[in-house]
Amino acid sequence: MKSQDEERFTHRKAGRTKLFIIAALICGLCSPSYAGNDRTKRIALLPFENISGQTGLSSEVTAYLEDILKRKGYEVVSGKMVEAVLYKDRVRKTGGISIRNARALKEGLGVDYVMVGTFYLFAMVKGNPQFGLAARVVSADGAIQWANTAGSTGEDFTRILGFGTVRTFPELIPKVISQLFYTLPRADEDFGPKGKSSFLSGSSIPGVFGRVSGHRVMRTYVSEVYKLSRPIKVALLPFENFSERMGAARIITDIFLAEFFNARIYDVLDMGEVEEKIVEEDVWPYGGLVDEGVKKLRKSLNVDAVIVGTVENYDEGLKKFSSTPNVRLSFRMLSAREGEENKILWASYLEGSGKDTQVVLEFGLIRSILPLTIGLIDDTLSGL
Repeated sequence: MKSQDEERFTHRKAGRTKLFIIAALICGLCSPSYAGNDRTKRIALLPFENISGQTGLSSEVTAYLEDILKRKGYEVVSGKMVEAVLYKDRVRKTGGISIRNARALKEGLGVDYVMVGTFYLFAMVKGNPQFGLAARVVSADGAIQWANTAGSTGEDFTRILGFGTVRTFPELIPKVISQLFYTLPRADEDFGPKGKSSFLSGSSIPGVFGRVSGHRVMRTYVSEVYKLSRPIKVALLPFENFSERMGAARIITDIFLAEFFNARIYDVLDMGEVEEKIVEEDVWPYGGLVDEGVKKLRKSLNVDAVIVGTVENYDEGLKKFSSTPNVRLSFRMLSAREGEENKILWASYLEGSGKDTQVVLEFGLIRSILPLTIGLIDDTLSGL
């Protein structure tokens, strides 16, 4: 038999144990690990901008985008909920996102990330469908977390004896979107410096034979200043378009941004932030920058350098007399550091054709301008 003192002690001990368990549960629920890691990551899917020249893309392609994001574990916020916030904050362009607008979406929708993107190419040429697009994931503080560009034609999937050719858009679109999202981490994984996949993901002829450099024309100048002190934070300004293809400068700028980000050479800003500051500072990025313009961008964007460029030719091979893509462009990096404004750090001239990688017959031929352009830019960045 227990004494009264022993019973009272046991009773108090049991009470304290219950209180400890309750307190531990409450603390566990309120802990950062529960609030940040155990819940599903939310991502706002903004309407992709369409500069393909064709209509009727949004609903069908958006369904594919949402599906693949959900399969990767994200909770997708889209449609009217996103449009309401965009309308409230007067966000007109959705191919990029500024820091201010990213924060507005976080506060209005409770999202962790924002996905922006652009449709580039949607065309049927001689029974061969072509589709291309780009996407980026941006955090609430405006930092790019992931970026990629993908584009293919139905004939890119042709294998020996003609097997595997894709003839319709319903077949081609999901394949290209799968290429685009191949490197996107799952919701339970961290964004980080990971190797990017080949633009063909091993599914077309150049992927079978391995990557071929071809006879591309590339000339690059690198200054001694760049070699001694490489810039850390860089702003890519909208390119200038001298080609016949409307929207070509936007396409090239987006591809550059994705490839620069994936190369992990510099800390690059999203185009939405850059474009917002260009308007606020009244800086005209075309035809060359004056020193005062570079100084303004250095202060407003806090960058070491800016990149400007021109698109001289952008032929997607959609004309009757030409089914092979061709591209020609030039660009240069200008220092934004105090006392060095507008000094050329490096400059490049690039020119390429889909036939440059041809091995034999039509093996190795690049039919889509997006992988052609990506290859040119990647080859240039590999030398920096």
